[in-house]
Amino acid sequence: MSEAAVSVEDQRQGIGNWDAFKVPLEKVYEAGLEWAAAAAEIENPWLWWDVEPAWCLMQQKLVREVGWTPLVGFDPRIGPPPLIPGAKLIDFNRVLQLPLLYLHVPVEFAFLFTRRLAFWHADLLCRLDTMHKLARMFEKLPDGEMA
Repeated sequence: MSEAAVSVEDQRQGIGNWDAFKVPLEKVYEAGLEWAAAAAEIENPWLWWDVEPAWCLMQQKLVREVGWTPLVGFDPRIGPPPLIPGAKLIDFNRVLQLPLLYLHVPVEFAFLFTRRLAFWHADLLCRLDTMHKLARMFEKLPDGEMA
């Protein structure tokens, strides 16, 4: 579905505009149960959002290199990306059924599926030495915190 075919209101919901978000919380909590089941075995999840498959693969490799597990989401307009071994794909939109979905929505509800979560914007790449520093910083966060 093209972005032009998606109503402005639906676009605002999927990007995390909470004034426009019309999904009932019961449905969000239902989705959260699926997300939690999918992420249950992941000790150190680092969330990536696919906006371009080759880019997403590079990000997954960086996360794996520093000892974290890539937890990969995607916009339904793009579809699931390829995964590296050990990465975990979650369809954050399977229950919500929004015509577009950005990282902001699952991050807002991260407490439903993980004790802690590292993430950043989908178009960011860091040098490996920076990734190591960030991973160590994230590892020091107490449960219930996000970075």
